[in-house]
Amino acid sequence: MKKILLLLCILSITFSAKAQLFGKHYDEGAYYDLDGVKHTGLISWAAPEKSLFAGDGDKIYYKPEKKSRQLKD
Repeated sequence: MKKILLLLCILSITFSAKAQLFGKHYDEGAYYDLDGVKHTGLISWAAPEKSLFAGDGDKIYYKPEKKSRQLKD
């Protein structure tokens, strides 16, 4: 019984936090590349992560349309 309650508690916390369950949330927006070209579409932003093996910095995901595949810039 204790195992079931513990499992239900963990699942409820995971669903309430939405921790990596449903993918990225895209909002309408635009960004400019290094050549000054404006790209409008759907944008998702990920906060920078500290890591020993990867560089620090923001991650921007871009989709020109809702059903397109994501592009990482």
